[in-house]
Amino acid sequence: MNRVLLIGLAPKAVDLSDAPIDLDTLKERIAVGNAQVLDAGYDARFCEIDTDVARASEQAHEALRRAADSIGCERPLAFEQ
Repeated sequence: MNRVLLIGLAPKAVDLSDAPIDLDTLKERIAVGNAQVLDAGYDARFCEIDTDVARASEQAHEALRRAADSIGCERPLAFEQ
C-alpha cells in the first residue's frame, strides 16, 4: 500500500470573498476528494495548514511526526527549514 501525506491550506484560511463557492461547499468537496484518495487504496494522512508560515511549518511537522508514528518509524523524521 502506498503511504502519502497530503498537505493543503485549511479551507478557513482561503479568502472566498470573490470565489464562486462558499466555505461549507469547499469543505464538502475536500472531504469527497480525501475519500477518493482513500478509496483509491492510498494509506493517506491529511494535513490542513494555516497561511501563517511559522504556524504552517509547525502543523506540517506535527503531521509528519504523526504519520511516522503510525508506520512505526524508528527514528525521527525531519525536514529542512
